[in-house]
Amino acid sequence: MNPRNVPVAEELFRQWVKARGFKRSPVSRDFIRAWHHIEDAAFFVEATEDEIIRDLKDLEHEGWLKLVPEKYYRHRIAKIRIPLELENRWKKAFGFEVPGNAEEGRIAGWPWSKRLDFLRTTRITVPFDDLRRLDDYLRKPTEGTLRLPIKERSIEIFGDEKRLDELYRGSLLFGEGRLTLEALHCYQVPEPLAWIRGQLADGPVVVLENAATWDTYRRWDREQPRFSAIVYGAGERFRDGVRRLDEVFAALGDRREVLYFGDLDAAGMRIPRLASEVAVSLGYPAIRPDVDAYTWLIEIAESLTGLVSNRDCGIPAEKDLEWLEELSEPAKALMEKSGRIAQEWLNRERILSGCHQGGSLPQYSRKIRKRRKDVE
Repeated sequence: MNPRNVPVAEELFRQWVKARGFKRSPVSRDFIRAWHHIEDAAFFVEATEDEIIRDLKDLEHEGWLKLVPEKYYRHRIAKIRIPLELENRWKKAFGFEVPGNAEEGRIAGWPWSKRLDFLRTTRITVPFDDLRRLDDYLRKPTEGTLRLPIKERSIEIFGDEKRLDELYRGSLLFGEGRLTLEALHCYQVPEPLAWIRGQLADGPVVVLENAATWDTYRRWDREQPRFSAIVYGAGERFRDGVRRLDEVFAALGDRREVLYFGDLDAAGMRIPRLASEVAVSLGYPAIRPDVDAYTWLIEIAESLTGLVSNRDCGIPAEKDLEWLEELSEPAKALMEKSGRIAQEWLNRERILSGCHQGGSLPQYSRKIRKRRKDVE
């Protein structure tokens, strides 16, 4: 197994380089990363949690690393450890060498353009030849230069459409007081959002994690108008695609409430929580749970105990559960008892049979809302 072909291994090694790639003094401890350092990484958008866990277990089986489980939930990964004796194997696999004195001398002594002048005093792992290509581009006249997607600019500079993105995400070349994508006249391209206009012009926007539920909501909304837009989140991809919400808002005429409905499992809670953080940072409304849908799903799951879960994908972290607002505790209790609850249990047949005639609020939601109110 070649870790260079495994995205999570590339991310691990990138973090290793940043943490200790340039240390001159010897280290005496294993390299350890908590799970949240992996799940919060940008590459996570391009892979599902199941795929990443599978790859990590394969890497462990091949002897590249060790996985440390959580204390009380042994099926969940708490930490990833690269034993000290394996670091040279990782460096060899990725072709990593700390720049020698000659290479560092070339970098420090080169008459860099203004944008790269920081290289004279900053130690980074980028090869001199790559830096020269960037420097050559930065010396070109910029008047009239169009901003391009990062991969289109990358192939122009390096002849490799992926190289610039690798440097942007995995090196110390970019950052405050250093190089920027703006200086290279390019930008990262968020994941596209598939969506259709809903039947209720002033209703909220709803985002569905999976395609089957998106189709069910689309058909339901035609029969009982409820939403102004129905968006397909496409699992992990919504963490990046949330940046496209401005296009949805522009088409609808203004910004409005955005609801989310997904699976009740670790990934299903983490995706909207992280997407909401991105949305707020961009000035969009926070992504809120579709409380009616989650309430309904919990009621269905409680009535089907023993039949609901087809696999255990772990209990969400507390910060992810908190995103569910008042449903965080009942959802946690249910998942601890039954495991993962797929959103597909709330299917079109149940929606249509559970809705009041002429209304859009499910009977299940009315019943559970009353139960919650009685408890309060």
